[in-house]
Amino acid sequence: MAENSARHSAKRRQLKGEQSGLIKLLVRLGLVMMTFFLLYQTGLTIYHTQEKLMIIENAKQEVDNLRLENLEVYIENREVTSDDHVETESRDRLNYTQDGEVVFVIQESLLEKPELKHYIEAVKSGEEENLGRDKKVYQYWVEFFQGYYTGI
Repeated sequence: MAENSARHSAKRRQLKGEQSGLIKLLVRLGLVMMTFFLLYQTGLTIYHTQEKLMIIENAKQEVDNLRLENLEVYIENREVTSDDHVETESRDRLNYTQDGEVVFVIQESLLEKPELKHYIEAVKSGEEENLGRDKKVYQYWVEFFQGYYTGI
């Protein structure tokens, strides 16, 4: 019986050794799987962090561009609301004049005619007296327009 009990004990120890070896194998396998899982999660975290850093960098660039655009709009607004700009636009777009000024509205095609170029330059420079003629410049203009519209 002692022999039987010794065999039985030996079998139990062998079974326990196999079970403990299997448990150790399963624990090691579990630890390896956990290591791979943690490495995978670390990689994902690095990837997402890089994406967020790129988004932040793009946002900073966009903010800088918007600040520059705001500055341009602010400067443009200051220029547009200045008295000089309002006066210039009123003269150019609406043909407004100051007291004592006269506005001539002339077609672009007439301004290209060679016979008018020296008169136009004289009026622009204020040297209409230096044309060497006995008439004032406006008299030449009146004659020109009378001839243009009557077909002469």
